[in-house]
Amino acid sequence: MEELLGIHEFFAEGAGPSDLTPATAQHRVYMAEHLATRALLDFYRVSVTGSFEEAVTAVKGFASADARRFRLRDEMRADALAEVVGGYGSAAVEAGYMHALLGTTRCWICWPPGACCMQSFWKRRK
Repeated sequence: MEELLGIHEFFAEGAGPSDLTPATAQHRVYMAEHLATRALLDFYRVSVTGSFEEAVTAVKGFASADARRFRLRDEMRADALAEVVGGYGSAAVEAGYMHALLGTTRCWICWPPGACCMQSFWKRRK
């Protein structure tokens, strides 16, 4: 959310997308949000003007872009969490099912790196 607010303020000052520095967090967040929003708007357009098959293709495109956006968010959350849990012997992070990759994409979220194996609560309950 901080990156989105920063982008909003950057644009409010008169800058545009081409002014974002490539390979920065702001650029990555902007591109993920831009592509997901474009895919969503494409789905809306196609669902009204296109065939059923085109709507299915468009919703798949949106789902894919949205998943990439959520993965980026989870990677950024994991980065932030890794900074916080570094001073503790162990840590537990509660996250909903949409964030299942939070622990698997950044195994160093456990401190020290590689010191634990994260397992889904839902898998353990079965």
